[in-house]
Amino acid sequence: MSQLKAKKITQAQLLLAVSDADKKGSSVRYGFILGAGASVASGIPSGHKLASQWYEEIKDSIGEDELKGWTESIDGFDIENIAASYTKIFKKRFEVDYHLGYQELQRHMDNAKPSIGYSFLA
Repeated sequence: MSQLKAKKITQAQLLLAVSDADKKGSSVRYGFILGAGASVASGIPSGHKLASQWYEEIKDSIGEDELKGWTESIDGFDIENIAASYTKIFKKRFEVDYHLGYQELQRHMDNAKPSIGYSFLA
């Protein structure tokens, strides 16, 4: 089986290809995944940055024994790869009121300027 190789194209070529796929009768479909880089380029802090900040806030708000027990309960927790535990850190940081967590995320997004990836998908 031969492998497909990625090909670098221009923004105009991408737009043309998507336009062609949108024509009646076309069976071509596209799916896009935007990584954290799209958010960072838009002015939103990376998952690593947010997870690090929230982890420090957790450390400051609970006892050392509770912190140790909590981090040990996270399968594969690694302070060097803290972004991998982003969801669990978010849940712990905002466990008192998840709405405050969503407001925190919204606050970061409110001032963001969408990068080309978001603009394209919109």
